[in-house]
Amino acid sequence: MKHKEMKVCIVQLQTMLTRNDIELEQKAYVESAIRALKALDRKKHPQPFEVARCVKKGVEELLRAFLK
Repeated sequence: MKHKEMKVCIVQLQTMLTRNDIELEQKAYVESAIRALKALDRKKHPQPFEVARCVKKGVEELLRAFLK
């Protein structure tokens, strides 16, 4: 699954990691979300449930990071 939009999302999350105002724990959650998106991006033809699972994991990690 090679989508430009997916790569844009990954780059945006990676730029968040370069900021100085996020904590170490937040960085770990953002990195986890990036790993989930990259895993999905490596799949050639993901099933809809795989896409939904990836989105769910990414959102959960970002919510953990920023809703404390």
